[in-house]
Amino acid sequence: MILLNKQSSPLQRWTLRAFTINFLLLVALSTFARMVFEHSHPGKAIIYLLSFLPAIPVVGMVAVIGRYLSRETDEFVRMLATHSLLWALGVTMVADTILGALNQYNFLPGLLPVLNIELFWITALIALHIQLWRNR
Repeated sequence: MILLNKQSSPLQRWTLRAFTINFLLLVALSTFARMVFEHSHPGKAIIYLLSFLPAIPVVGMVAVIGRYLSRETDEFVRMLATHSLLWALGVTMVADTILGALNQYNFLPGLLPVLNIELFWITALIALHIQLWRNR
């Protein structure tokens, strides 16, 4: 998906808007959950609920991207988006493996696993821009 420009289709504009809304909701819910954990001692049921809340926008993001890929008519653009997502998955998995090992040996205590989704989407955008630059 090419970021908004004059040639963006209505589908691309809708996808970027919906994705941005989900991303902002993820930030808000993650911040809210972290603040509740830090400033109170919630019960077990509330802990499960607060742990589940940030996952809701992630499911929304996956649904938005799935909708985009299923409705995109340009095969080339769909291929670029798919390759970007695959690169992002690979980079995130490698980074998560390295950081998980460091965290296991207490080199990085207090690591926030929720940052995986930010790493994933930033890597996807970088991979998309590299592909677009390479194909000029």
